[in-house]
Amino acid sequence: ACKFTHDGAVRLQVRGTTDMLLIEVVDSGIGIPENQLQAIFEPFRQVDMSDTRRHGGTGLGLAITKNVCQLLGGTLTVESTLGRGSRFRVRVPLPVRSAVSDGSGAREPPDAVVM
Repeated sequence: ACKFTHDGAVRLQVRGTTDMLLIEVVDSGIGIPENQLQAIFEPFRQVDMSDTRRHGGTGLGLAITKNVCQLLGGTLTVESTLGRGSRFRVRVPLPVRSAVSDGSGAREPPDAVVM
């Protein structure tokens, strides 16, 4: 996102509920043409070769991120407007475990999930 946002901002937001992790990356960059939105998730693909020359790299990040999301039972989606920016959303379900009681009435919190 930073590579394609020369002016403006990139915002990262992480939220969670007891059963879902949501990560959003929103930028005010160059945007992505609608007919290219799914192609950007393919390994070594960018919108066009001029982007590769101008911004460097051929792109594995989105392909890897999408595969990891799918392995975790989640999704990676994108919304974009050419010339206005993009919004990427990662949604990953979290395992739900009940808290464990030690008999004293105090409840131990469930184990943390580290990603």
